Parts: sequence; structure tokens; C-alpha cells
Amino acid sequence: MNIVWSEPAKYDLSAIRDYLTAQKSLYIDDLLERIVARTAILETNPYVGSPVPEFPTYPYRELIELPYRILYEVRTNEVVILAVHHVRRRLPSTPRF
Repeated sequence: MNIVWSEPAKYDLSAIRDYLTAQKSLYIDDLLERIVARTAILETNPYVGSPVPEFPTYPYRELIELPYRILYEVRTNEVVILAVHHVRRRLPSTPRF
């Protein structure tokens, strides 16, 4: 399966980079690489993640790469990365993806 990053997910990665840069974090590149690398498993095992408990009526799934949740959706020929969300933040009541 192809992995496609949605615009909101790309924005999330950019926002994470901006935040960590402002915090003068030393692990920016390592964290972003781990997040992207974590999604590679979806090419061969798209259902490996858990359903997203906040959205039980949607077909969304998630992988955890602490301290982030990687939300995605399995479609016919691709896996779409929908969002990268910090585990301590609440998800919106309605999906924004």
C-alpha cells in the first residue's frame, strides 16, 4: 500500500518542528524521523494500529510514537496519514481531517 500524508498531517509535522525549534530541543530531527519511520509498517500491515477510541464511528486507526499519536485511515489502495497529535492533547470532538 502507498502511504500518503494529508495536508493537515504535513502541517502537524511542521508545527511540531516549529515548536521544538522554539524550545531549542536537541532531538527535533530524531523525533520527526521516528514519526515518519513508524508509518512504514503500514505499507505491509495497514491494520496494525488500534481504532481511535474518540471516533468509534469513523474508520480511523492510530499508531503511537511517543509522545505522539499518528492517526490514519486505510483506503482501497493507500493509507492516508490524517494527523500527528500529542498524546496529552485532546482530539477535537469532530475530526478535522
